[in-house]
Amino acid sequence: MKIFCLLPLFLLLAGCPKPQCEIGQTRCDGEVAEICDSALQWSYLADCALVSEQSPGDWVCLSGICEPTDEVE
Repeated sequence: MKIFCLLPLFLLLAGCPKPQCEIGQTRCDGEVAEICDSALQWSYLADCALVSEQSPGDWVCLSGICEPTDEVE
């Protein structure tokens, strides 16, 4: 009987949407840059670690974009 009482609460909590954002807003999730898409959900933009592998210098995620940590000569 107790399980049936908790079932509606579980279904309500499980169906909660992800936090929304403003379209075009960017953020960092570790070394991954994300952008807010038209569905108001966070989407992958770039992996700064991969940018570092393919570009000179070291790159890190700052304010939602990949930025070089030092100048390349």
